[in-house]
Amino acid sequence: GAEFAILQDEIAYGLDLETAMRNLANRVGQQDLPLFVTSISIQSQTGGNLTEVLDNLGGTIRARIKLHRKVRALSSEGRVSAIILGAVGVLQFDVAAQRLKEEYKVEAIVENISVTTARWVHCDDAKILERFRAKAHDNLALDGNDRLVYLAPTRVNLELAIERWPEVEFSATREL
Repeated sequence: GAEFAILQDEIAYGLDLETAMRNLANRVGQQDLPLFVTSISIQSQTGGNLTEVLDNLGGTIRARIKLHRKVRALSSEGRVSAIILGAVGVLQFDVAAQRLKEEYKVEAIVENISVTTARWVHCDDAKILERFRAKAHDNLALDGNDRLVYLAPTRVNLELAIERWPEVEFSATREL
């Protein structure tokens, strides 16, 4: 195509093969082209069987593509599992709510909240922690072990809280 015509012109105007090939790789931006350019460059400098070099390169590229497809398949399985678990969670609540209503005459409702992420909160300074609790009370909760957790409705909200409260430690995980 057009890119190989440009490659041919560059070589015809005096550029060495390796530089012209690297220019091609930079222009095209295809992921496997630098491997091809490097293989051709090494083969032209050291000699050897070009057919064998290209055959090995083809095998490497095919293996990379196969691995990429497997990773995509596994990650899509994870996304589907998350959707199913989310739906099953709601269904389980509906079943439990119905049983509570029929067997115990108790109304159970679910109230959706908008939470993008949660961070455990820690601060060694009790006065600063108390000020933080007063300011951020709408976004705070206690986990099952009565540890303070910040519930951020958006990533931006979390980043602002971290910026505004540098003395407070926001942890994505906590030690058990």
